[in-house]
Amino acid sequence: MLKFPTKSNGIYGFCEKLAVDFLVKQGLCVGMEDDTAELIARLCTRIGMIMEDASVIALTIGSMDEADRSNAIARLGKDSARIDQLIDAVRALAS
Repeated sequence: MLKFPTKSNGIYGFCEKLAVDFLVKQGLCVGMEDDTAELIARLCTRIGMIMEDASVIALTIGSMDEADRSNAIARLGKDSARIDQLIDAVRALAS
């Protein structure tokens, strides 16, 4: 263990603990990496499900009347925003 001179206020003991903590290899343990990979897969699956639902709306929008078309466009916008948020989460987990 690293030794620092002792001082009455205990600050060197704290520095000793920090020095040891920072020497530990950074990263996730194996079990956490598996959980992260599973979460990424689930988020990507959810993205695919949203895309699938949105594709039906996008493909049928031409046959809708103007009021329904406006609602469908708003729904596509919301779905797109949800997909963007999920992709951001996947990027954060993957990095």
